[in-house]
Amino acid sequence: MTVSCYNDIRNFSQIILQNPLNASAVHNIIVYRCYYQSGQLHEGFDDDGEIGAGRQLINHMKQYSMQNFVALITPKASHWRLGPKRLYLHLNFCSGEKK
Repeated sequence: MTVSCYNDIRNFSQIILQNPLNASAVHNIIVYRCYYQSGQLHEGFDDDGEIGAGRQLINHMKQYSMQNFVALITPKASHWRLGPKRLYLHLNFCSGEKK
């Protein structure tokens, strides 16, 4: 989703997590990069126990010059973490890379 400020990021995550299909998700990962009108970059992540996932996603966003963007991953299939290898495979699949 395209965002322009931190309030957009917070509102986006609240809306997504209010959906009953996502409300029970655990280990939610949120990453964001946005530039304010002043040109100041605000980026960050919360990987909620998925160690390294947020950093990996931020690096991916930087690699593809993504800005004013937020992503929220809500793995709801189980209470197990994705793990770095599965996350990397999903990232490559979503970006069209074949590694």
